[in-house]
Amino acid sequence: MGDNIVNVLRRSKYIRVALGQVKEHKLKKFIDMQKKVWNVEMQKSQGMLGGTFTFSKKNSNDFLVLTGWESEDSQEAYAEEIFLELLKIAKPKNDIWYI
Repeated sequence: MGDNIVNVLRRSKYIRVALGQVKEHKLKKFIDMQKKVWNVEMQKSQGMLGGTFTFSKKNSNDFLVLTGWESEDSQEAYAEEIFLELLKIAKPKNDIWYI
């Protein structure tokens, strides 16, 4: 998502981390939703500095999503104003065991 993750971490005043496990048969859909829905829409959020998502080398269905924000308030505004709509589009509950 945009800027180098090291630069994002240095500039961020608030970092959000999500860990989870994707159902093996849903990996492609999960990755597509990250790229086409979450990344695109999150980049439009005021105060969003950047982020990344990645998978474990040992277990490809374990994932980490990390986002950097200008402030906790910026992340909370995103969660209240945009996140719920993105959940309806991406439907991640169908793709993951836990988050």
